[in-house]
Amino acid sequence: MKFMFIISDEGSFNIFLSELSLSIFEHFPDIELHIICSAEKTIDIPNLYSFHHLNIHFHYLGIPRSLRLKHELQVAWQIRRLVADIKPDLVHAHFTTGIFPTILFRKMGIPYWGTFHGLGLNSSSGWKKGLFYFLENHCFQKLDKIFLLNQPDVDIVQKVYKNKVYKHQSLGLGCNLEKFNPTNFSENTRATLRQALGIQEQKVIAFTGRFVAFKGFHIVVKTFLQLTQSYPQQFKLLLIGGLDPVHSSGLSASQWTFIEQHPDITITGFTSKVEEYLSISDYFVFPSKKEGIPVCVLEALAMGIPVIASDSRGNNEVIEHLHNGVLIPPSPDHEEEIVGIIQSIELLEKNTQLYQALKSQALSNRSSYSRENFINDSIAVYKTSFCESSKFQFH
Repeated sequence: MKFMFIISDEGSFNIFLSELSLSIFEHFPDIELHIICSAEKTIDIPNLYSFHHLNIHFHYLGIPRSLRLKHELQVAWQIRRLVADIKPDLVHAHFTTGIFPTILFRKMGIPYWGTFHGLGLNSSSGWKKGLFYFLENHCFQKLDKIFLLNQPDVDIVQKVYKNKVYKHQSLGLGCNLEKFNPTNFSENTRATLRQALGIQEQKVIAFTGRFVAFKGFHIVVKTFLQLTQSYPQQFKLLLIGGLDPVHSSGLSASQWTFIEQHPDITITGFTSKVEEYLSISDYFVFPSKKEGIPVCVLEALAMGIPVIASDSRGNNEVIEHLHNGVLIPPSPDHEEEIVGIIQSIELLEKNTQLYQALKSQALSNRSSYSRENFINDSIAVYKTSFCESSKFQFH
């Protein structure tokens, strides 16, 4: 039995699919798993797991993360040749960047599935919206099963492709609750980390992920700079992640230099120890407009951190306003969003009872944030889809 996963880069496989892959080997004892991805790591952290002892094979292709037609055609043909050579029983691609070249020259007689981690056509404007509409509709037509993470995406796609659509029963891909557990960190551990970062009595605001404009990175930075004008030396900003070579951060070169030198801003770089930084954070700010279900928000909630996020697709399926966080109305005017975030922080600073209530509600729902929910749901779908085939044996 052969499965094939196709995803943009090895870093994304490491973060999003490595745990599912391990579980697949537990449930499908005779599996041969093939991973097609680029060798780069957009989020460059050490591999979370070792697969040397398992029947897993990596095939590195230069899958583009931005649309370059000639490159797309070359990679699409390379994927087609690998599929023809390997003859998998299932091809399952992730993200539009992985799905489009996969189905461009799809091979008939093999089921092709695609998981969209947030549609582009539902979160873009102008010419980009038209481009995503063309690309993603082409994918919908050729895929045998379409996996979606949030309800707005489902509402759009099922109008035409209802029989193909499957919405995961989990909150997106979830997160690792063993790692993202506030009880893992004693007061002494937190105090030591705060001291190492030069944090004294200040409140800590955190942002994790790629430093890209469509995730609101520049809004977080500008919010912090305005906040500290009114409340000097009362807050610290932890930027946990790094720049993306493909997408703009939304900041100019001079602005980037300024924040690198700012005494109250710490840039950690990409790290596999996000939970340590979240353990000393008081607020998590995430004004992203382009999410499926944001893993970073689930991680923050699992650590009991009130989240201030844009009231946009994905975020508002995880955050309930004034229940486990605060939702800010999205606006093309970034200044309005900045004011909304600052007012939310001011509200929670003054109303400590509300702040503690948000923390408690976030922690009370920890089980719903688990990645195990996504893994179990995925395994159930695989078993259901292939239970009539004699070549598939399950444990």
